[in-house]
Amino acid sequence: SIRVKNRVLSQAFKRLDIAKPPHHDSHVLAEMYEGLVGFAYLDLGISFESLTSNLLEQIKNGHKEEEVYTEFLKTLFEEVKRKV
Repeated sequence: SIRVKNRVLSQAFKRLDIAKPPHHDSHVLAEMYEGLVGFAYLDLGISFESLTSNLLEQIKNGHKEEEVYTEFLKTLFEEVKRKV
């Protein structure tokens, strides 16, 4: 488990143009991100081992956190849409 800054998580939502209206602060957007992850794992049974297999490796190799978590969120949304 790693701690990700609210700013990083909220930027992922903003980059995917998901967060509407635009007045949500970083804390609210980060909670939305965490809630989606929890829902996908607990209610839909999505395995995060496959989704996160290279997440930390990308960050360690110098990729920007915002970009890495945006891609993770995009992949997560695709998986949720497939399951729902």
